[in-house]
Amino acid sequence: FFFAFTMGNEERAKQNKCPCGRGCTKQYRTNFQRAYPSGWPSNNGKYKCVGCNQHFAWDNIQIDHIKPQAKDGLNCVRNLQPMCGPCNRRKTDEYRLKEKVKRRVPPEARRMLEKVEGVFGH
Repeated sequence: FFFAFTMGNEERAKQNKCPCGRGCTKQYRTNFQRAYPSGWPSNNGKYKCVGCNQHFAWDNIQIDHIKPQAKDGLNCVRNLQPMCGPCNRRKTDEYRLKEKVKRRVPPEARRMLEKVEGVFGH
């Protein structure tokens, strides 16, 4: 009983930290569908992929984290976007390649790159 009660409090604390105020949880697909039940944007239940602009039914769309979870991206609806499978894989592959290249760059140069990314928002 105590463990379940504690987990409930932790989950509520996480919800309270969500910047959108909707009480987002770790179930990011559920968060997204609750926020956009009629599609993205509202489009008779269809969701437009932000990568290729094609429309897909809920069962055929993936929910992408704009800021990856690996970089502390939240499950908040403000950090989620609909993408088809191919576009989401392409974005993931690009992210992995960037991270691989960053690891090979000397620390001083990496810090400079991070400053530049911070200025330009990439």
